[in-house]
Amino acid sequence: MLTRRRLVLVLALLTALYCTSWFKIMTWPSLRQDKGTQEIHDMNSDKSLTGRRKVTPKATQAAISYPPLYSQKEINPHSFSFLIANEDACAPVDNSSVFLVMLVKSGVGDVFDRQQIRRTWGGDTVVKDRRTITMFLLGTTTNRNTTASVQRENHEYSDIIQEDFVDSYRNLTIKNMMGLKWITMFCPSATYVASVDADVMLNVHNLVTRLEGNPRRQYAEGSLRTKATPVRDSEGPSKKWYTPKEVYPEATYAPFFPGSCYVMSGDVAVSIYRESVHVRYLPWDDVFVGLVMKRIGVTPVQGKGYERYPRTYESHALKWTLKRSIAVIIRHQKEKVDERLIQIWHMVADAYHHDKFGKNDVLFIFISVFGILLVYIFIVMTFIIKCKEDEADLDGYESDDSMI
Repeated sequence: MLTRRRLVLVLALLTALYCTSWFKIMTWPSLRQDKGTQEIHDMNSDKSLTGRRKVTPKATQAAISYPPLYSQKEINPHSFSFLIANEDACAPVDNSSVFLVMLVKSGVGDVFDRQQIRRTWGGDTVVKDRRTITMFLLGTTTNRNTTASVQRENHEYSDIIQEDFVDSYRNLTIKNMMGLKWITMFCPSATYVASVDADVMLNVHNLVTRLEGNPRRQYAEGSLRTKATPVRDSEGPSKKWYTPKEVYPEATYAPFFPGSCYVMSGDVAVSIYRESVHVRYLPWDDVFVGLVMKRIGVTPVQGKGYERYPRTYESHALKWTLKRSIAVIIRHQKEKVDERLIQIWHMVADAYHHDKFGKNDVLFIFISVFGILLVYIFIVMTFIIKCKEDEADLDGYESDDSMI
């Protein structure tokens, strides 16, 4: 009897343990698909990628089953839908296709960043006879006032691209792929595509000058990072980028460009979007793009001037740095536009226009010089004719005197 009771007790304990384990497994967060993208847990907080579920880091690390870094299967689909697309922004104008598209990753509520860019480098539509356009990449927000404001903003400027994902730092990869999706669908003929952060001031003239001499296919250029290592310390000073081995198992990242500014040929932009579905999702958009470039066989090239920090924030230092660079890191504009920065940009841009001549400028100078020469010749000929007439009159007077 005692043995039977012990057996029943053991079976009961095993059954209870099994039920408890089964319940925990069923309630642990798995690598869920949310409209085609993995909901990867933020190791630095108790919020998931979309903020919908709260879990403990320990449970997350134990439960998530990650796909391989690369796969022939579709492991990272981008299934979000456009809310604002502006499909015609890249349409040909006077048979002129777009030379450079600048995709700006902007926070949905960062309206002053966008206004400042529109009043400076984003307002350039023709640079050195090359057509350029600037588009802002946005996610969504639950704030109705902000949503309405974005719709009014787009109605006025028609330069916003938005999909139905939550606008957050850890969704920058989704935002980046949205921009390349837009290129693939609506602007595949663009010669170059630049990815730019909103806290960057571009010297578009220097950028176009650089690109004019670069290859136009299978090309990517920026401030190259090689042999960068993942942040493994979840409590260190760089914990914002904490990446456990479960998320990225390799010791170093593939070569990549920091997200502040880099540029690629149009065909590379299209290839990155199409192949991104075969690469494991990472929240670090610059690292993710590096992984995709490695997969498609594009070798990133080091370029000067893509990530410059001014020595000080004084006007002379900013002007000096911007004049000699392509991308200068500045501050986000949270409360208002910075009129001083706008003036600095226009000073640099105006000096460039005065120093550099396009085809129209050369034609104008040629016509002006030719006109001046014609006027000079006319004056000289008039003077010569007048002298001849005076000389003839003088000869006539002398003849009359001799006859008398």
